[in-house]
Amino acid sequence: MNIKVWKLWLFSSICYLFLGVMYLIEKKYLLGCCNTLIGVSFIGLSITYYKRSNKSNHIEVPDTVLKNMNIELKSLIAEDKKIKAIKKYRMVTGVGLKEANEYIDLLSKENLN
Repeated sequence: MNIKVWKLWLFSSICYLFLGVMYLIEKKYLLGCCNTLIGVSFIGLSITYYKRSNKSNHIEVPDTVLKNMNIELKSLIAEDKKIKAIKKYRMVTGVGLKEANEYIDLLSKENLN
């Protein structure tokens, strides 16, 4: 099940807001206000998690650093230390595992040619 955290917060906020309105209709003002405040705060949390989930971890690396790093990565690939090369590339650039693996595969194909 692949549900984003922000969706759970949003669903919870809707439930609390509904519950708050129902309590207010029944003239239970304290419970209604408390549940409404919880619902509103959960909306804030939902927005926070939504923004955090869409934030990119990619770091802009200057070309000179990337060229020097490519030399190091190619030497690691030549020494059959592909995993170490992937970790180093991820640490420097901030990309995900899939992107780093694809980049290292591309470099290893270049080494073969």
